[in-house]
Amino acid sequence: MSLEGLTRAEIASWMPGERLLLSGKLLTGRDAAHQRICALLDAGQPLPEGLDFRNRVINYVGPTVAVSSDGVSVHDAGPKAWRGKFAGIPLVVD
Repeated sequence: MSLEGLTRAEIASWMPGERLLLSGKLLTGRDAAHQRICALLDAGQPLPEGLDFRNRVINYVGPTVAVSSDGVSVHDAGPKAWRGKFAGIPLVVD
């Protein structure tokens, strides 16, 4: 799937845990980068030269990147989804 010309509807159709084969320009950043970007935007200041988010995807590359496009945390949704699947498996302790 090309990131060039990607629509909000396509992004909204992605599900947490789904594997995607993406091509094109992808912005990445960790905690400090996102914090700095938010501080600049909140202060009404311009982003650094060459940093343009229009029609771009940014990927959080830290140890946690688990929120869907509609704000659902996989840390909440995942255990709920798997709880029912594991419920019928007997637990054996040796």
